[in-house]
Amino acid sequence: MDLDENITFTCNICGTSNNSKIRDLCREASSCTKCQSNVRFRSIIYFLSRELHSGKNFLLSDFQKNQNIAGASFSCPAYYAGILEAKFNYQNTYYHQEPRIDVNNVDEKLKGTKDFIICSEVLEHTNPPVINAFMGLSSLLKPGGFLIFTVPFTLEEECVEHYPNLYEYSISNENGKYVLYNTTKDGEEEVYKDLVFHGGPGQTIELRLFSKKSVEKYLLAAGFKEVEFFSDYLPETGIFWSDPWSIPVIARK
Repeated sequence: MDLDENITFTCNICGTSNNSKIRDLCREASSCTKCQSNVRFRSIIYFLSRELHSGKNFLLSDFQKNQNIAGASFSCPAYYAGILEAKFNYQNTYYHQEPRIDVNNVDEKLKGTKDFIICSEVLEHTNPPVINAFMGLSSLLKPGGFLIFTVPFTLEEECVEHYPNLYEYSISNENGKYVLYNTTKDGEEEVYKDLVFHGGPGQTIELRLFSKKSVEKYLLAAGFKEVEFFSDYLPETGIFWSDPWSIPVIARK
């Protein structure tokens, strides 16, 4: 494949025709000239279309409206969350503000109520043990429901917990640098420096770096029956994965 080849693709979120070199289709860098979507966001909408429309790759605007389909997501971009709200019985939720779903402690009233969940770039930030968050996501879904899921991950063997004994902690800014203070369950005091944040300080602190194997292991342990990693090249939609790590996942109950 010639990475310098120019391709024309139609953004499946806003419908705009774009021209781009293949090498510029990056996971996080914007590549749609109108909505600024990236490969990750377009792959999420592709998965959703495929699951809801018998394998067909529809533009988001062409999704069939059905308020009997219940879905939820976590901090998804407003430019496609708003369209999903109009199409389905769907709510874009948050981990830290209302409307809120705490995946570590899911409200009993919400369990088994969703046909689909979109959880993108969230579980690397949730408090340990992380299996609780996977169990929470699974508990939200009806039998036969599905999860569209992304996190940064490596091809190493194990998930790396940066703060394995995290329990009661705070983050403070000291002379322009952030420091994490933790008290373990056993009462031991820990101090961590050189923290990694995604997009800014606070709730965006990276608590772990997943591996591909650990993502699959956690999803299966949480009750999902099928786990599919997606690395297809879809030039017509501007989806290209230059590397085999941190690709999106779909998990079905």
